Amino acid sequence: MRKKTISDYAGKRRNLSVIIVPVLLIVGVLLITSVSNLSYDHNGLHNISLSGVSGSKSSMSNLKPTRGSNVTVNTRAQTAVNPNEIYNNEPAPMGIADFGIGPNGVPYSYNTTSFMGTISLTNLSTYNQSLGKSSSQMGFQLNVNLFFKDGGNVYAYWVQDVADFNTSDNSFYMVDNIWNMSSTSANMHNSTISGSGTIGNSSSTKFYYYVYEHMFSLTYPAKLTLQINTTTSSSGLPEIEFMFNDGNGMITYDKPIFLFAKNITSGPFFLVDGKQYEPDRYSFYDAELIMGGPGGGTKTTDVYSNVSLQLQYWNGMNYQYISNAYNFGSDTAEGICNVVGTELPQEASLPLSVHIQNGTGKLGQVYNAANLSFLHVYVPFQDGSLVLNGNTYNFSYGKLNLTLPYVSSEMSYELYNSSGRVYSSNISIGKGQNANLEISKITIFENFSLHHTPSNFIWYILINGKNYSTSAKSIVLYLPYGDYNYTVGSNYASIPIANGVGTVDASSTFTNTTIFFAMSSYKVTFNSSGLSQGITWGVSVHNISSKTAVFNATIEFYLPNGSYMFSIQNVSGYSISSNATGSFLINGTNLLINISFTPISQPLGRVPDGRLIGYITPAIIVAAISVTWLYYRKKK
Repeated sequence: MRKKTISDYAGKRRNLSVIIVPVLLIVGVLLITSVSNLSYDHNGLHNISLSGVSGSKSSMSNLKPTRGSNVTVNTRAQTAVNPNEIYNNEPAPMGIADFGIGPNGVPYSYNTTSFMGTISLTNLSTYNQSLGKSSSQMGFQLNVNLFFKDGGNVYAYWVQDVADFNTSDNSFYMVDNIWNMSSTSANMHNSTISGSGTIGNSSSTKFYYYVYEHMFSLTYPAKLTLQINTTTSSSGLPEIEFMFNDGNGMITYDKPIFLFAKNITSGPFFLVDGKQYEPDRYSFYDAELIMGGPGGGTKTTDVYSNVSLQLQYWNGMNYQYISNAYNFGSDTAEGICNVVGTELPQEASLPLSVHIQNGTGKLGQVYNAANLSFLHVYVPFQDGSLVLNGNTYNFSYGKLNLTLPYVSSEMSYELYNSSGRVYSSNISIGKGQNANLEISKITIFENFSLHHTPSNFIWYILINGKNYSTSAKSIVLYLPYGDYNYTVGSNYASIPIANGVGTVDASSTFTNTTIFFAMSSYKVTFNSSGLSQGITWGVSVHNISSKTAVFNATIEFYLPNGSYMFSIQNVSGYSISSNATGSFLINGTNLLINISFTPISQPLGRVPDGRLIGYITPAIIVAAISVTWLYYRKKK
């Protein structure tokens, strides 16, 4: 790739063309014979033979000329840059780009430490006969701009992570470039940077490049991810990480370090700024994932294609899709024609993408923030994921910011932490609107402080329409911010609950909401004696509960401090010698109340009172009849 210049589109000085063209042709022929020199003409395409690499490889060099004299440049802060200043039609670097220009042309800026471009391929064929052996080759470029200040000086570098792709056999290899944009005459030097690559020379402009000595192959449908990170090395120097993933895991293939920058006062970061150009006076502070020729300013043609391109930046918690997308880039000179770049249909199950297919297209903005939806998630745990309508979004530091296609219907979501799913529901977000999903961690503490807690003790809380139960000391649940009514209970109805019905105020993300729902309770044990085996007895604690037991088993109540009335149920054939009714006082200790039952026994030979009447009454009647009969007989 070479750097695109305004002079490419400036009026040609025809009176010099007779001299310039032959000279350039001669220079080009001389340069082709010496690959090691790496000094290429504006449209040079060269094959590089490297140990361990097979196939035709083109140099990824991009020239960095100055802005043409026919363009008026405001070197001060711009009201807004013009994305169409260099390209108005194809061939152009087509794909997805963020120029820092939002709805109605309003500029914005942001910085990040990482950009990630995702290329989803169903099929792709490109062709340019003039490229010879490389006629079916093209390039996918992730182009971003590095910014930092060292000792008060501003430094800007154009950074490229490139997959040189052969559409005839779906093979590719990786190349990176770094260009110095810190001034109109800035260069890269061996004293500037150290990595796996070297310094090349393109029309007196020195740049850094590295060709990764491995070939890779894709099988359709395929996904290829390009990623560029910036960080500081162990020595505190600015560092760039060039990465890619062909589906077999992320590979970091080059990590160049800026050797001179030992007094960093700002950055390093990648900058997108729609209000100003770079210090070289013509380059954009943009980010772009584009398709173009295979290098050296070459162009190619889209024969047929079904490709989607996605561009995301690291927002500090997660990778987020750009909010305003153009279907072309501008900083690179490679281009492609016969391309239609449009936004994918806005469906909740699809990520934000620019869809590439062959056809007659035009350059422009394909989507902006006014037609999207934005979701901001805040949770009380560090790492997790959100599954939204089937798409999974991972995040760190307890936050997640998402740029989403607008959909009129509700979207289903599930929230996960390291232990599993913690919450699920539905959400709807208006067009151009922001929605917050703030989750509170609510901890419900069992605060009975029971002495000799029953081994089978289980308590529950009914909240937000769901019942949570446990035998542990606490229940942890996750709910969106809000007020929630709750009801608390247990499998021991005799244990009173001080605040068994109430409201939880879930208004904090990282601060647990604690509910203390019972006062301290103590065990009151009723112990029976004197009952025969199999006999059932019972106790009622007034206004609390009644319980029964069999034989000499104990009956237990768990009650807070206070005075209580009780009564013992009558048992047939037994009298209660003590404590048939009474009261007790709980004052911070457990109580034991003994209940003695005594069988009701009769004296020896004595007929029980109830049966005595039955025996005596008939005898009296018989005696009366006998006396009467004898009386009348004597009178006769």
